[in-house]
Amino acid sequence: SGSGNYARARKVFGQGAEATNGNPPLLHAWAQMEMDLGRLAAAKQILEAALQVDPGHMPSYKSLGLAEWVTGNFSRARDIWRAACAQSPSGVPASASSGVRHNGNGKGASASINANPSQAAPSSPPPSPLSPSPHSPLFPALPSPLNSACVPVLCTWASAEARAFNVRGARALLAEAAALQPRHPQVLSLTASLEDRAGNPSAAGAAFSAAQQVPASVHTQLSGGDSHLNSSNSSSSSSNKSSG
Repeated sequence: SGSGNYARARKVFGQGAEATNGNPPLLHAWAQMEMDLGRLAAAKQILEAALQVDPGHMPSYKSLGLAEWVTGNFSRARDIWRAACAQSPSGVPASASSGVRHNGNGKGASASINANPSQAAPSSPPPSPLSPSPHSPLFPALPSPLNSACVPVLCTWASAEARAFNVRGARALLAEAAALQPRHPQVLSLTASLEDRAGNPSAAGAAFSAAQQVPASVHTQLSGGDSHLNSSNSSSSSSNKSSG
């Protein structure tokens, strides 16, 4: 059955995480599966563990912020995405000197992940390198300098703000992303979509034309990853208008 297949997948992911002391790409893949199943509490726990190992792992920041956003934790999501943008442009994680951040019991971060995360206590996530602030306005501006590796994070953040009708915020985030990578296809496509919905056909057309000039192989490589915003949009956008 489908549930049996997912249980086996969790067992394999758990074994892999234990064997690799919490390899971040592996943990991220596990978290993506849990997010696809709507198991957001489990996904958050796994992504937090990935960031214990590598505080510079951009895909984990992107997905953790998304998991917070779709559950209505907008300020927390913004804190996470902003933390990603504050990572060193060198791309060297803060944990590089020690290899793996260790918990108090001396084991790697994977030890804090239950092989069946449905049994994990949501109130007791593993320690996080992130420090949420009481209030997380989109402005003032993002940290400087920005790491060009955070462009996908900025795109996810901009897409979330746009779906919550925060056009000003989305436009500012896409402008930051474009300053880092002007020809990035996701930046151009999102800009075209945003400006079209905002009633700016000339700006939308220019961005769309630029996106069309990017090779199809690049589009394919960078596509996907934000589908969870679709299912959450109708339920979260109205509440975020007042909280954003």
